[in-house]
Amino acid sequence: MRAITFDFWNTLYRYEKSDREQRAAMLREVLRRAGYDRPPERLLAANDAAWQAWAIIWAQEHRTEDARFWLEHFLHAAEATLPPALFEEAVERLEAVVMAPYVRPVEGAVALVKGLARHHALGLISDTALTPGSLIRARLERDGLLTCFRQLSFSDEVGRSKPHPRIFRVTLEALGATAAEAVHVGDIRRTDIAGAHGVGMRAIRFAGVFDDRDARWPEGDAVASSYAELADILRGWGFRV
Repeated sequence: MRAITFDFWNTLYRYEKSDREQRAAMLREVLRRAGYDRPPERLLAANDAAWQAWAIIWAQEHRTEDARFWLEHFLHAAEATLPPALFEEAVERLEAVVMAPYVRPVEGAVALVKGLARHHALGLISDTALTPGSLIRARLERDGLLTCFRQLSFSDEVGRSKPHPRIFRVTLEALGATAAEAVHVGDIRRTDIAGAHGVGMRAIRFAGVFDDRDARWPEGDAVASSYAELADILRGWGFRV
């Protein structure tokens, strides 16, 4: 075994507060500056409507739309408009969530990644949602993890999101590993597990933040509920931890 790839959200990093509520609070403040006073429950409903529009493309076309797309659908559901300057400010604040203090590495992730990087080729395969790959890179650099990864594949840069095989194959090629020599670690069965299996990789489902029980999609070859469990699984598969 030569290479390990990781998902980002809910695998390496997690929200320690509800991102849904934090996002709605930020947008309520922006809307008030534009002359709107929408109750929190309406903004939460608009948040959910925007995600539904975003998720249709993610699931059916295997690509991720950006924060501008999401904000346009949010404003439509909230029956509001923003002047250009406020719209751009809101986009920047939506994108920059990865830098927020309530977004933190999962317990044990930093130590294990740094340890694995001393012996193995590591890659990151991330569906970027509202945060572009450029800002995820900046967060990894801030936390001293950027140099641990030989390849970072982001859906907004590759043009395809998981489970599309392209984003996995681009990563494997950059790591110099075949699918049989690599394992992917991620939390979502539809994207991470099915995507890795689709190109011939083994996959470990990380259930320490989000425990995906959707039986419509394949289960991982192993399941880890913590980074201690993940380390044990990798050792058992011949990786040096």
